[in-house]
Amino acid sequence: MKSWKVLLPLFMVIFVDVMGLCIVFPVLAPLFYNPQLSILPANTSLAMRNLFYGLMMTMWPIFMFIAAPIIGDLSDKLGRKRVILLCLFGEAASYLIGAAAITTSSMILFLLSRILAGVFSGSQPIAQAAIADISTPETKTRNMSNIVLAATLGVVLGPLIGGFTSAKELVSWFNFATPFQIAAAIALLNAVLLMATFKETHPQKKEQKLQLMKSLFLFAGAFKNKKIRFLSVAFLLIQLSWSLYFQSLAYFLVKKFNFNASHIGIFYGVIGLAATISLTYFIRFLIKLLKSDKHIFIIGAVFQVFGAVCAVVFNLLGWQYTAVSLSAIGIALTYTVGISLYSNSVGGEHQGWIMGISAAICGAAWAITAIMTGALMSISLILPFSVSAVLAALSLLFIYRTGRG
Repeated sequence: MKSWKVLLPLFMVIFVDVMGLCIVFPVLAPLFYNPQLSILPANTSLAMRNLFYGLMMTMWPIFMFIAAPIIGDLSDKLGRKRVILLCLFGEAASYLIGAAAITTSSMILFLLSRILAGVFSGSQPIAQAAIADISTPETKTRNMSNIVLAATLGVVLGPLIGGFTSAKELVSWFNFATPFQIAAAIALLNAVLLMATFKETHPQKKEQKLQLMKSLFLFAGAFKNKKIRFLSVAFLLIQLSWSLYFQSLAYFLVKKFNFNASHIGIFYGVIGLAATISLTYFIRFLIKLLKSDKHIFIIGAVFQVFGAVCAVVFNLLGWQYTAVSLSAIGIALTYTVGISLYSNSVGGEHQGWIMGISAAICGAAWAITAIMTGALMSISLILPFSVSAVLAALSLLFIYRTGRG
């Protein structure tokens, strides 16, 4: 019971981070492509809509990539609690600016909101590092699975909140700004919970130096370090696979099945439901059966391959639900054991650093695929899913080499 009092606010931090990302996806496509609801003028060309849509999709992961390692180092210097609180208040501000941008139809404000959301999303790897601080070797993988479970709840509730609280036909005062206002309130409540219940897990290190370009050094170093080289390549490939699939879904569903924001929210909610089942039952069964994070990663990658292939081969909507369920089970497994493998590769004094590496790789993957998505879908709606399957399959080659130097 005592451990849960410590862990709960950290899991809430992760939940708020992921929810903030996912709350945007059901809204973003209609916000830029529906002429009646768009933040853009009604006469904006499709090419310009594609440009702005891609830009908004890219801002969050790019600035997460830049800021996450810096914020991770800041947490090593000042302690986890102070920096997580900074991130939560920053996230709340980003959501409120996003709501104001939609209300005033300001692209500048919306761009600023996505940049700030990316910068302050660094609270997730800090929370992961804090959980690693207080985990034992016996509880680390289980706690990491609970991290992903918290993230999964964000994946479930974020799209549902975004989809349904933006639907004016359900409640007259709902609009596209409402999900952002709700996300800001949740971030502020989480900050209050953290202040009241969380005790610092990491001693301050005043001599810690901050490097503004550390994300680039970390990203490069992840592949130069012999100890984590193959793990980093496998983790990057599996993140590229998932982020490409995930970021293509909203546009695919709008174009292929004429989905609105509420329908997109429900579809994304299935991702969270499947991942929750995977993390509640499946991964714990695999931990007992295999006792190997590497083998669990392989199983997860296979699920992602089959999910992406299913999305390519079958056109019916029912099969798309099957595809997204398989993919969600796969990423729940690969991400959970991926960060566990990272955490186990270093000592306790470097948990902030290693979680910064994992965050830098995730941010880079999401930024790369946000740029790729529009170009690939302009060729074919299902091409991103095909590439996703190939990337997940390639990750199997590198995870197999992990630990061999």
